[in-house]
Amino acid sequence: MRLKNLQIGYTLPMAFTKKAHIQKVRIYASGDNLLTWTKLTKVIDPESFMGINNTGGGAGSIGTAYPISRVYSFGVNINF
Repeated sequence: MRLKNLQIGYTLPMAFTKKAHIQKVRIYASGDNLLTWTKLTKVIDPESFMGINNTGGGAGSIGTAYPISRVYSFGVNINF
């Protein structure tokens, strides 16, 4: 099981944004590849696990992939 993406945000109330002549302000935070629950080792990506490679790669190529990176993003959306 994997938590691939989570985004949370907050839209400021219009009482604050009207004073600055702004229609809408939204602040958000987003995260990708945050959690993975698996019985496989941390080296193996459970989504790329395809079994033994029959093209001569042998057991060394089981589920091989680059490590999954966690990505965090923060931002502000402003509508005038």
